[in-house]
Amino acid sequence: TYHTGTLPGGGGFTRSMCIEEMTYQADGKIKEMTRTEKGPAQLEALNPYLRTEAETICWESGVETENCSEGGRNVCDIQNGEYIKVSGVDFGSGATTFRVSASSANSGGTLELHLDSQIGTKIGTVNITGTGGWQNWQQFTCDISGASGEHDLYLTFTGSGTNPLFNLDWWQFGTASGYETVRSDRLIQALQVNDSTNAADWSVQKNLQAGSVIYGDRDITAASVPASVRGAEYIRIACDSKLYVDALGSFTAGDDIAVFAAVDSRVNASLDWLGAWTKTGEKITTSNGVSLELFRLNAKAGDTVMLGTNGGQNESANYIIMALPIADAPRVKGDVNGDGSINAVDLTLAKRGILQGFDNKKAETAADVDESGIVDRSDIDLICAYVLAKIDAFPVIVIPEPERKDTTVANPMIWSDVPDMDYLRVGDTYYMISTTMFFNPGAPIMKSTDLVSWKLCSYIYDTLEDNDTTNLLNGKSCYGNGQWAASLKYHNGKYIAFFASNDQGKSYIFQTDDIEHGTWTKYTLNGVYHDASLFFDDDGKNYLIYGSGSIKMDVSHMQIGDYAGLAAFQEVYGQVGVYVDGSGTKKVFMAINGDGNGEGIGCKGGVTKIVEEIPLQSDTVYFKSDYLFSTFDQNAMTSSNDIDKANFYYSYDGTTWTKIGSELSMKYKLTLFTGYRNAIFNYATKASGGYVDVDWFHYDKTPYQPALN
Repeated sequence: TYHTGTLPGGGGFTRSMCIEEMTYQADGKIKEMTRTEKGPAQLEALNPYLRTEAETICWESGVETENCSEGGRNVCDIQNGEYIKVSGVDFGSGATTFRVSASSANSGGTLELHLDSQIGTKIGTVNITGTGGWQNWQQFTCDISGASGEHDLYLTFTGSGTNPLFNLDWWQFGTASGYETVRSDRLIQALQVNDSTNAADWSVQKNLQAGSVIYGDRDITAASVPASVRGAEYIRIACDSKLYVDALGSFTAGDDIAVFAAVDSRVNASLDWLGAWTKTGEKITTSNGVSLELFRLNAKAGDTVMLGTNGGQNESANYIIMALPIADAPRVKGDVNGDGSINAVDLTLAKRGILQGFDNKKAETAADVDESGIVDRSDIDLICAYVLAKIDAFPVIVIPEPERKDTTVANPMIWSDVPDMDYLRVGDTYYMISTTMFFNPGAPIMKSTDLVSWKLCSYIYDTLEDNDTTNLLNGKSCYGNGQWAASLKYHNGKYIAFFASNDQGKSYIFQTDDIEHGTWTKYTLNGVYHDASLFFDDDGKNYLIYGSGSIKMDVSHMQIGDYAGLAAFQEVYGQVGVYVDGSGTKKVFMAINGDGNGEGIGCKGGVTKIVEEIPLQSDTVYFKSDYLFSTFDQNAMTSSNDIDKANFYYSYDGTTWTKIGSELSMKYKLTLFTGYRNAIFNYATKASGGYVDVDWFHYDKTPYQPALN
């Protein structure tokens, strides 16, 4: 992943995220990447029948997001004429209804649903009224017609009332059978809940671990989780659904999966639906002291998995459901051969494994039923006891919570400049990388076990490159450049670092399997991917996220009293831009804050003096400031006289330029200390709410041209 400033409003530190896919050659090296505008292809179609957050956006015009009282974020500042595009929406055989959670402190407006463009086929219209507050959420619905197959979906917003029109939290399409009640995930898909009373408390969660909340209507967590289901995707079920006497629901297997049900051992009703499931002998314990016994069922991709009743028994806890891909699912304790049952064959294989070694790691892990890390006589005795029905479960290993101690930390923790940090944790050790720029050796790795005390343990490279820039030869140097803002990851047993170097015009990936003592292997990519971050997806694909920037101005949203444009900025400044007068007329102007000869009012209490203004002809306009600076002869050690000048221009096509106003005599003043800067500005003098979109900014160092028109 990386960032750019190419979207409207972008540039400088105003950036948006981009993603490119990284692929490998046959020799294991990373293929050279090319920046694209679209990024990787969409991984899969969006399912509109699941509740979708309104901030699910492929492209948008004008809207913003904010914190939502319902949790997460919501879309806000929706105004007349704006829209949201959602790409690749698969309506299947057809949608019939639509609902949306919205709010408005004003009178609201209209949400129109179009296919494939803002003016494409209209499939539905929702009238959203005022709700009495921007976080007072209500559901609004409409009928849908003409939505089938895969399309891009456009949510367009109209209204004649006061802006903003309304906020959006989420939306969802439905079919003739109604709305799906729970958002599905990768392994557990199309989850249907029959217990409508408690369905709102069901959800699909990832990464089950000790400490995970296991019920949607209780603050109950898992105190211990067997290794066989750690990291599983799971259904956070409603505990009160235990009182529902019919089947609770069903879901579709999104892959070939191992499904686990953890059932309260106190349930004495006959749970016939578990007849095809295998009891594993393992248990999950909960924070309120309940033991949940594990049952396992293998399901093929596309299979429907039925979820039966918990018996309707009040004196019990409800079961929970977990899923792991078959390829990833560890064998349950005691099932050494992985056939789904624990019997004398497993006992024999465990004994043989101790004497001759195990065929694979999964078999060895399954034989280690006491989780001591070693398969020994203790494990043989436990498996034997289970096969002979002397025990009905293997012991649960409870890892005690570490003792919590209050610690006072004195700042600064590190008496040094450690910029652009990225860090990770592997086992009990934290590793951190930072920026060293032009210094060699570079990209230091520091380690800590408490995030307070840090020790330098290695550098990624001794010298980044052996060339004139690095060696300070032939007038070249890397001062102010070098290694910047690294990303540090741990993936498949490898430590991987990524960073860019402006002076080398390249980006670098370094890799090692021993971060403290190992040798780093270097790979190079053409192009500077600024402030990048690596992302390794669980489907085996790898991505790089990076950034750059450029500018152009859309002034259609300016309001009375607003000013926007480009400035040569110091104490005595010059401006070229657009302002809106009291009648609402937009005008191109050139202004200074003084007499234009270096003697002026200055930045304290400054007053902008408009030198020339003309009516604006288009809401898209380009501005240019052209500078003539004093020149310096390094051989003669002399400079030209005071000729620092700036002239200002506007254009409606970015090609034909018209000069406006007077020439600015630039003066260096200690009041602001810095030299002249290009400044992009937008400010209000009457009321807030107006804005401009700045599309790009270019800077070119070229010979001075006295007249560009």
